[in-house]
Amino acid sequence: MSLIRAFIVCAAVLLPTLALAQAGPARAAAAAQDRPLPDFLVQDPDGHDIASSVMAAQAKWLLIYVTPDCRPCNTLLRAMPRWRANGLSSRVVLVVSGPRPAAKQWVEKMLAPELQLTWYADPDRAAARALELSGAPVLIGVRNGAVEWQVGGVLNDPAALESVVRSWVEDRQ
Repeated sequence: MSLIRAFIVCAAVLLPTLALAQAGPARAAAAAQDRPLPDFLVQDPDGHDIASSVMAAQAKWLLIYVTPDCRPCNTLLRAMPRWRANGLSSRVVLVVSGPRPAAKQWVEKMLAPELQLTWYADPDRAAARALELSGAPVLIGVRNGAVEWQVGGVLNDPAALESVVRSWVEDRQ
C-alpha cells in the first residue's frame, strides 16, 4: 500500500514537469529557470529577520511550510524522525506560520530533538503570500535559488511523502 502512496506523490510532483516537457524541452527548462524563490523575510528563533535568499546553506534544500496545530502538519513532523534520511537536518528548513513566540513554543513541542531542523517564523505570513500558499503543510524543493517542485495538501499518511523527501535531501546533485 505504501508503494501506491509513493507513486501518487511522485506522480503529483512529476506530472506537471512531464506536461511542460511535452510542450518542448526549451519551454520546460525555461519554466524551471523562471521560477526563482521569491524574496521575503522570516524571523529566526532569536527574532532576527532572515531573507529567503539566505535561509539555507545548501544549494539544494527543502522548505517545509507548516502551521501550528494543523493536524497534517503535526503528523508530518511526528513522522519525520522515523525516516532517518541522510541530510535531513542540513537540507530541510521549516517555516512556521505565525508570531515567533508561538512558533517557537510549537516547534519545541512538536519537533523531535534529534532532527535539529533549522526553523523560522513567518509572523505576518509574508513567506506564505510570496510563495502563493493557501494551506499547509507544503513542501518546496529549492535548487540554486529556484523552486523546482512543490507538493501541498492533506495526506492521511505522511509516510507517502517519505520517498519524495528522502530522494530530494539524500541526492547530492
